[in-house]
Amino acid sequence: MDALQLRAAAALAPRYLIEAEIGVGGMGHVFRARDTWLDRTVAVKVLRPELATARSIERFKREARLLARLNHPNILAIHDSNPADDGGLLYYVMDFAPDETLASRLARGPLSPEALARLTHDLLNALSYAHGEAVIHRDVKPSNIFVLPGRYLLGDFGIARLLVEGDTTDAVTAEGVQPGTLAYMAPEQLAGRAVTPAADLYAAGMVLYEAATGRPWPALATPRSRDWRGVPAWLRPALQRALLIEPAERWPDADAMLAAVRAPVSGPARLARRAAFAVVLLALLLVAGAVLPPSQPLLSGIWPRAPRFTSAQSDLALVPFRSGGEVGRELARFAAAELEWSPRWTFRPFTEVLAWWDSAGAQAEGLAPMRLRSRWWGEGRILHGEERDTLLLILHDSAGRTVRNARVPGDTMQMLQWARDVADTLVREIYPEYFTEFMELSAGGQGNFGAMRALVDGLGAFAADDWSVAESLYTTALVRDSSLGRAAWELRLLTLWRRSTDSVRYTAALATLPAPYHALLAGLDVPNLLRRDSLLRALRDSYPENSRARLLLFDEQLHRGPLVGIPLRQVLDDMRRRAPRDPYLNQVAIYDHLMWGYTHLGERDAAADMWARRMALHAAHGSTADTLGELYNLARVVRFGGVKAALWRRYATWKYGREGSAITPYLRLGGTFDIPEFQRELAIAVAGSAGPANLPAAIVAQAVAALETGRLTEGLAALDSAAALVPSDEMQLQQLEWRVLPAALGLPLADSGSVARARTALAGRAMSPLAAPWKARALWALGADAVLRGQMADALRWQHELAVAGDSAAFPLQALLGALLAGSKDPARALELTDTLFMADRGVPADDPFARAILHLARADWQVTLGRVADADASLGWYENSDLRGWPQGPPQAGEVDQVLSVPARVRRARVLLQLHRTAEACALLSRAAELWRHADHQLSDQLAQVQSLGRSCH
Repeated sequence: MDALQLRAAAALAPRYLIEAEIGVGGMGHVFRARDTWLDRTVAVKVLRPELATARSIERFKREARLLARLNHPNILAIHDSNPADDGGLLYYVMDFAPDETLASRLARGPLSPEALARLTHDLLNALSYAHGEAVIHRDVKPSNIFVLPGRYLLGDFGIARLLVEGDTTDAVTAEGVQPGTLAYMAPEQLAGRAVTPAADLYAAGMVLYEAATGRPWPALATPRSRDWRGVPAWLRPALQRALLIEPAERWPDADAMLAAVRAPVSGPARLARRAAFAVVLLALLLVAGAVLPPSQPLLSGIWPRAPRFTSAQSDLALVPFRSGGEVGRELARFAAAELEWSPRWTFRPFTEVLAWWDSAGAQAEGLAPMRLRSRWWGEGRILHGEERDTLLLILHDSAGRTVRNARVPGDTMQMLQWARDVADTLVREIYPEYFTEFMELSAGGQGNFGAMRALVDGLGAFAADDWSVAESLYTTALVRDSSLGRAAWELRLLTLWRRSTDSVRYTAALATLPAPYHALLAGLDVPNLLRRDSLLRALRDSYPENSRARLLLFDEQLHRGPLVGIPLRQVLDDMRRRAPRDPYLNQVAIYDHLMWGYTHLGERDAAADMWARRMALHAAHGSTADTLGELYNLARVVRFGGVKAALWRRYATWKYGREGSAITPYLRLGGTFDIPEFQRELAIAVAGSAGPANLPAAIVAQAVAALETGRLTEGLAALDSAAALVPSDEMQLQQLEWRVLPAALGLPLADSGSVARARTALAGRAMSPLAAPWKARALWALGADAVLRGQMADALRWQHELAVAGDSAAFPLQALLGALLAGSKDPARALELTDTLFMADRGVPADDPFARAILHLARADWQVTLGRVADADASLGWYENSDLRGWPQGPPQAGEVDQVLSVPARVRRARVLLQLHRTAEACALLSRAAELWRHADHQLSDQLAQVQSLGRSCH
């Protein structure tokens, strides 16, 4: 041994025994060593002492920290390190990779199609994960890719960079040195510009080109001179886009690039036959896709696909235990249910593992290390004894090597307890630091086998979007064991998704759960939306590993985030990044909501991507009935127009005009998809055949949609018809408000005579001996109308009358009216008064459905007056909310008022965006406003003229 090897041997003993030096790099030596504790071979990278400057030490430490951050089957994993803060040897311990790299392998020629497909899959999955963790590699090349049997590993993150503020990567690189390898640099990296994940995709394209052809990528060649010979057809489109010069023109991310790759097939004759067949089939699909309604999936079931896992990697997985029968499967299933509950690790859903395991057949065990893509995975065999059975539990690492063995005795008659013992054993072996917390999370319940079975089945049904089945199963679990806190918790979540009334029958069961869960539930009941958002954010940050905290915050921000200044696109993009990597979030319902959001924003490609992911996950669960999914997809197709949309609209109008009861609960959600024209068409069709029970809802749906599309006469007439069908104080008051308040905001829904008569009727109600809250609502509406019209004396009179009425439930309305009065003279004071006045629509009569829109429109005006234009943009984006209670019935809700007022709000917002020089966004809003009002009544001619005038900035 030389001096460094002897020094390393002394520093690493007794756990690691140095065996040999296996490599020397620019910064350090790499040794093969034996981990005596786990009896496995590892690699140890040691910084060369002569390079131990402050800069190189920091760079070496950064590489270790980044590798420790990245846990993925296709990334070289780190296990241990010594920071050498005491002046000792600086090293870190990582997975042992064989001597062969992709560079040495390519020296013998290009890869076979099968190996090329595996390299493509592994490299892009590794980059997808790294980029998802905000890490850019910056040095993707063949010598940094290690070849293992059946898979490839990406290593050497020495110059990787974090996509976060405060990253000092370039500061620890010597001046004048361009980080990376010149032969594998993206053009922007070569030019010294800041790099993004697109640079890694360019380098990956170069690597894959070389692996396919045996030739380096001719980076300096012109597009016409680039030689694509040798690149298979299934890979060529992905590489052609990945290797474009401009980063913005490349694939948006590694997942998109991988999605463009098609699996290779062998045999040229077979390929030719399939290509010819595909051409014919594609033509048939295009025709069928334009004609068939969404309720008839194209060629469903003709080509069954092997089940796919929904997340790229996980920390832990279980496969069915061997027992010679169903006992092993049941034991693994219940043990998985225990392990899925903890927020401290990601767990491969057992339903997915089981579907894959069955499809793989006899090859499953051999393929498990590659297909499971888990850091740890467990298998087992049940040994039958005379008195007790025993599970021989075997734990493997990501390479399939056995790292633990344990015997867990149990009894098939007490399966639930046996499963808990199995889960406890696994946690003690892998995550001893979380064992106490895991036991707390598993608390509650009386050990009832049938209750736990129903809970597990309910979790599967919920993930597959079978909500009614999930609710029935959770209820069954709680009937069998009323102390089963997890079932009560999941039932509470389900009510959020189903927009139904929460059950209070099982609050005692929730008491068995740890404190954070109670705080989450309490946060949902905070009436002030700003405070609710702050509380849920704090809980998410306090429990960063808890997927449920992220789920509830996402649900809150998705529906009500725009009401507190959080743009809808920000919420959607964040969840779109998180969901595929989090098994608890990777659910059909999540993709339903993501598809809804992108459809609302007019993001065609993103909405289509979410639909594809949703359907893949739905198929993986083996679900069949999918009424809600069909309606969501119908809304998506209609939103983006075209021949197919026209045909589907006609079919849906015909179908639901005959079967109105099937769609009535969903009719009034059309505005949240921003398809009011289609909502109106369906509502008219349903109203034509609806019975007494469904007719009022259909007419209100028509009224709201007609008003949003500028058909003012039709909309007000429909509201009047609904009020006649179902007379109520709320509906009669709204009849007057719809004529008065929008007019005061500059949207004349009714002629001036109707407005005056409605104002007089409101005054009569306000001064009559009405009971609260109708008297207070009428007074508030009159006061708001007076302020908005500049009639301050009248406004002060109504404010005084409202205070005298003494209705404490109407305090938010009193506060808002006071702020409106203050805003006419002191907008800064008005903003201060309303900074926390974000009223939740609690569904009580004291909440006026117009108050929220008036609040946000007024705040935007005050902010513009004060020069706070960016804040005004956030205020005017309030209409992106989808804050509707349940499946809307009865009079219009606040969210529907927001939808109607969203069209003039978009015009006002476009003015603000033009001041901010965000012309493209402003023009998109103006274009959409003009489209929504293309059939508007003549009363809106002035407003349409404003849209056209502003639109001249777009040409």
